[in-house]
Amino acid sequence: MKFKNHKLPKMMLVGLLGVTFLYISVAGLVSVTTPWLARGDTVQHVDYTWRLWNGDIPRWSDGITYPPFVKLEGHKAEAASANPPLFYMIHAPFVGPLLNGGHWHKAIAVGRAINIFIGVLCIAVLAWAGWLFGGTRRALFAVAVPALSVLMYRFTRLNVDYALDALVVLWATLSLIFNYKILQYGLRRKYLIGLALISVAGMATKAPYIVFLLVSLLAIVIASLMHGKGSTPRRIIKGGLISAGIFALVLAAIGWFYYFRNYKSHGNWFSSSPPGYTGGRKIQSLHDVLTNKKLWGLLYSDFSVSATASVVLVSLALAGWLTTTRKAMRDYLGDRARAIAIGLMALTALGTFIVQIKFATGIGSINFRYLLPAILPISLFLSAGLLAFKTTKGQLVSLLVLAMAASSITSLTSSHFHGLYSATRANGIPGVVVSLLLLLFVLGATCLGWSLFDLSKSRKTTAG
Repeated sequence: MKFKNHKLPKMMLVGLLGVTFLYISVAGLVSVTTPWLARGDTVQHVDYTWRLWNGDIPRWSDGITYPPFVKLEGHKAEAASANPPLFYMIHAPFVGPLLNGGHWHKAIAVGRAINIFIGVLCIAVLAWAGWLFGGTRRALFAVAVPALSVLMYRFTRLNVDYALDALVVLWATLSLIFNYKILQYGLRRKYLIGLALISVAGMATKAPYIVFLLVSLLAIVIASLMHGKGSTPRRIIKGGLISAGIFALVLAAIGWFYYFRNYKSHGNWFSSSPPGYTGGRKIQSLHDVLTNKKLWGLLYSDFSVSATASVVLVSLALAGWLTTTRKAMRDYLGDRARAIAIGLMALTALGTFIVQIKFATGIGSINFRYLLPAILPISLFLSAGLLAFKTTKGQLVSLLVLAMAASSITSLTSSHFHGLYSATRANGIPGVVVSLLLLLFVLGATCLGWSLFDLSKSRKTTAG
């Protein structure tokens, strides 16, 4: 199989099949064992989808209006109304008719399946990113990066909340890929059009994408300086005008939502809750957030449901980085476009962390889910550290990924496998589905370990 004139190693494809099997297994088990109206914002997200299918966009003040939910949950505030409509537009044609027919259980099941499909798309783009940034071991990175990303605890359990974060991950990762493309090859029309469409889609999904939008606009200016003709001021102006054009396109396409639905209503462009609303939560100052151990724990203890596995993962990755020679770093960063792209990627990780701080200040929460848009720089950093131990033949990645995945499954019930079957049947789903998903786990684990081992043995290199 070929991709962009490169022959893709068969064992890389085997590894990606393994990652896909593992992800579908874990995210699928989360989806079939979690009660349909378990917790979080599921009710709000599904209500938004129903409203959109019937020609309306909800406001905070409307509350939940889908009749079966009102009967079961009461008139809850419509917290999802802060989000622009793209995620719900994707779901509406599949979920809306079921909701109109009163089949909300089936509607949520279908919606969870759509979210898993979006997660599979994330595997593809993360693999593409691993291939681009993997240097001479790009095939290994193309497997390790998506494996370490989508098997993280918070990513696999997004369907507990019917959450839209996987879609944000998709757009954010694509933006970083296209940033690299324009830095490497210049301001080609196909890359600029692609980046413009991704920017609109990202901001039409969730407000925190603003970090990736701004970094993309900066990447365009830098690419113009690198590849443009004429004087420096002229190149800056050209890049600035293109960036301004994309920003104007984003404003024209989705700015109306943030201005009229959020800012004009409540004075806050990224929130739909009225001023002074606390929801019974304790208000946290900036100092409270910055001194909260949970905030800094996001950097080392929240990659897995098992804090121990998470700490081991980060510790080994850091140890691997310490073994990396200066020559290897110079060789890798000798590609100027790649070095700048890595720097911009790090900037998005920092910006996403700052957004988490901003969100937690007040009545927000501290949750690794809010760092998921920056999953590419995080998993690329972890992959590079773990793969630095070449004698392990990639099995450090395999073992730690399986540890994260297995702990996510065992956290679903208190009685382990028997609990998985009973929870699934309680949702009206045959227990055989659990057996099939566990079989996928075994197949995925086998493919992943085999692929990483085989790719680690290969002495063939490809220019990065």
